[in-house]
Amino acid sequence: MANNKFQGCWPVAPTPFKDNGELDIEGMKRVLDCMVDQNVDGICILANYSEQFLLSDDEREILTRLCIEHVSGRVPVITTVSHFSTDIALSRAKLVKELGGEMLMMMPPYHGALMRGTSQQTFEQFAKVGEAGVTIMVQDAPLSGVDLPVPLLIKMAKEIEAVKTVSVEQIRQQEHSWKDEWLVVFFTILMACHFVPWTQDTMQRGWEILEYADPMFWYIILTIVGASFGVTTMNKIKKK
Repeated sequence: MANNKFQGCWPVAPTPFKDNGELDIEGMKRVLDCMVDQNVDGICILANYSEQFLLSDDEREILTRLCIEHVSGRVPVITTVSHFSTDIALSRAKLVKELGGEMLMMMPPYHGALMRGTSQQTFEQFAKVGEAGVTIMVQDAPLSGVDLPVPLLIKMAKEIEAVKTVSVEQIRQQEHSWKDEWLVVFFTILMACHFVPWTQDTMQRGWEILEYADPMFWYIILTIVGASFGVTTMNKIKKK
């Protein structure tokens, strides 16, 4: 498995085209060199912003090879391999593995406005693509229209070795729910325990254990809290 320590600035590389619609190969090299020169921590290729849905299969393979080989290890490269077909997504992942790419990015399987994979189908696709042996970032993108509930993300993180990070690009709006009250009660009790003499030692041990928690744990906790408090608060502000 590739290096799993991903942090900092990872911009998506746009795909330049010539006036006649052909790939601008030299322009693509300049885009990559510019990003490296700007001291980015990594580069993501073939994403939605990269016009991936305008590319033919041959063009996608050309760009995959070009980008990974041209960057040549100067910074890590994340390659998007999303596809409704698991076999096609796996084939793209194997090419990235062959070329030495550091990470894959995948949206859950969907096609058009109505064909969306279930949670189980999403899990199975990510598990299969994970067999390629490249670290996977789960892309929670609005474009897919597929819900990625927190329990599913936790299951994927625990049971699929390749899944290491999540790109949360949306927090769906929701009305006030019972979950908000329970979270308030939970965190209130948690804070109060810090001031109760016979629970202080337990709280201290708990914080010491959490120092070694996997980053995925904190991403999921922040997603839960943000979805409950952040969006609810913004909705209230808008109503005022």
